[in-house]
Amino acid sequence: MIDHALRSDVHPARCAWIVNPATSLRWAELDGQWLVFDAGSGQTHLLDALTAAVLGEVEGAPVATAALVAVLADAMPGTSHESLTAAVSAALNILVATGMVEPSAA
Repeated sequence: MIDHALRSDVHPARCAWIVNPATSLRWAELDGQWLVFDAGSGQTHLLDALTAAVLGEVEGAPVATAALVAVLADAMPGTSHESLTAAVSAALNILVATGMVEPSAA
């Protein structure tokens, strides 16, 4: 089994994120949640709206955690910066654990 945990030298708040080059994603919405099939791994994942939004942003181009928070803040007015930062970090942890997202080498 592949270990997709973050390395201890990676600081999530200070790095950029990319979609794992081995992934090939297919999306479908289902009752406000997202089914994401990763053809690279053969796995299907059920994601909540925030985690799907994070993955969608990362899928477009490498993006830093702070930039993710800024983009998502526009879509979630009234959410405190601290709460949103914690939610984005949790979403990134989920996506790293699935192997779909990884820290960028840049």
